[in-house]
Amino acid sequence: MSHRNAGFTLIELLIVVVIMGAISLVAFPRLKDTFEASGLRGARARLITVHGAARAAAVQTNRAVRMQFSGNTMWVTATPRLTVGGSGSADTIVPVQDLDEVFGITLTSSVDSLMFDPRGLGLNGADLVVTNGHGTDTVSITGFGRVVR
Repeated sequence: MSHRNAGFTLIELLIVVVIMGAISLVAFPRLKDTFEASGLRGARARLITVHGAARAAAVQTNRAVRMQFSGNTMWVTATPRLTVGGSGSADTIVPVQDLDEVFGITLTSSVDSLMFDPRGLGLNGADLVVTNGHGTDTVSITGFGRVVR
């Protein structure tokens, strides 16, 4: 009766490990670039979405709304306060969002806040710049509150 050992030799396993290592060296830098580019697009989309939510809140609640920026964070408030309880004179429409934490980007704004009147029209414009290791993207908002692509 012939008995043959099934399995792989050590040399065969080492060859497979070396090939997988070489493929990984090529693939990982490309994956990193893809994730950074995705973070840049995601942050830009989030800025535009929050801007739209701020304008809509102004129209829906017939109040002055403010989209505020501080460092890499943004949030939206509306005045006068309608909710009971809490502190301050403004209702928070969109809670604080840290864009660096979520997307790994740095946010730079030409103003500390964008303001909208109760009709949803902007009262000032701004350039919002998002940056990471992959590059830079800008969201420009006109004085009337429109996003320029």
